[in-house]
Amino acid sequence: MPTTYGALTSKITPYVPYVPYAAGDVTCWNTSTVDVKLAHPGLLANVLNQLEEVTNWTNGMTDLQLKEFFKQMNENSSLKKLGMGMNPKSVDPVCFANAVTRLEKFDLDLGVHLDLACDFDCDFCNYGNRFYLYSDTENMPHLTELFSQMNRKSNLKTLRLREVDLSLVDPNLFASAVSGLEDLNLSMAIKTDQHTKELFDLIRSKAQMKHIKLENFDLRPLDPLHLATTLCSLESVNLKHVKLSSLQ
Repeated sequence: MPTTYGALTSKITPYVPYVPYAAGDVTCWNTSTVDVKLAHPGLLANVLNQLEEVTNWTNGMTDLQLKEFFKQMNENSSLKKLGMGMNPKSVDPVCFANAVTRLEKFDLDLGVHLDLACDFDCDFCNYGNRFYLYSDTENMPHLTELFSQMNRKSNLKTLRLREVDLSLVDPNLFASAVSGLEDLNLSMAIKTDQHTKELFDLIRSKAQMKHIKLENFDLRPLDPLHLATTLCSLESVNLKHVKLSSLQ
């Protein structure tokens, strides 16, 4: 059974707290309680890229650490699964896309955690102490490059995008890329009706996807028969807070 490490006192150097020693049967690191900003960028990147899975990465890296991490992912990495809650804007888009498409599973959550709940019922707030910040241009180069690379060559089987702005990404490029996955999870993602239509058209025609989870999606623009046919072709469907017409 692989060992999972959370906040772990470093065996590498006393000056770099909470960096796991990637050796033996240590294959997964849950970083939800870990702050590694003091770690040397090269050392941290080397350690993480010896693991198979890094999850819940929400406590942040410096820009230099993030750049080095993705750089080493492209060169020599054992990582298969990566879950991060940091904005990759400091990383070169091509480097980011090439690294992510080497993975089997990628989870990007751009929601921002606050200590206090928001009292307003609006498009930017949801479920207790999470506040969602969107940017229509900040991540577009990274997303566009990622979907382009996915269409060319990719190992990705599972993709989860949460609080990610897709509105300026070409709908056909997006749909063509993600419809080839086995497992897709889109939660609170900003998109247009055209993104939704293209996605369901290509899921139906490619017939590769097995599992889909959609949260806070408006499915009313879709033809009821096409929607039902597409969803019934999948092995599992999870629709949370979606909008449907009475006919659908």
